[in-house]
Amino acid sequence: MALPFGTFEEVLADAVNAPVRAELEGLMANMDTGRLTSARALVKRLKCPEPLKSQLADRMREAGLPFPGDAGEERWDAAWRAITGVWASKWNERAFLACRKAGLKHADLNMAVLCQQVRPFVQCVLLKVLERRALFFSGGLQLLLRAKPAPCRSPR
Repeated sequence: MALPFGTFEEVLADAVNAPVRAELEGLMANMDTGRLTSARALVKRLKCPEPLKSQLADRMREAGLPFPGDAGEERWDAAWRAITGVWASKWNERAFLACRKAGLKHADLNMAVLCQQVRPFVQCVLLKVLERRALFFSGGLQLLLRAKPAPCRSPR
């Protein structure tokens, strides 16, 4: 499930985020690398418009994903911070300088946000690396190494 391109711009245009939008537009008017940190901080202050939150909840449930808000406001707040963190990354130095070098307007850079469930590690995994065998158990880490000793050879 993803928040598509243009979602950030819609959230920014929502009335609930008017103060953030005004400050960000002021920064963007004379943007340089010294203002990028301020721009990221502003984006992280965005509030989620209620219609977006309910649409996100519906789409996640339809996709069979748990909606973070069902686990309480603290969980939702963490998810929203993650979303705004992705959007804020638009104002990192590398992206800013790459856009400038390519002659692109930074305002034309759009981002989508992938929302997916992170599953805990439950299964045992068997790996074979360089003739060594390692077993990982979910109850803890247990390493079983079996390697053939390498023959000693004289450099001459």
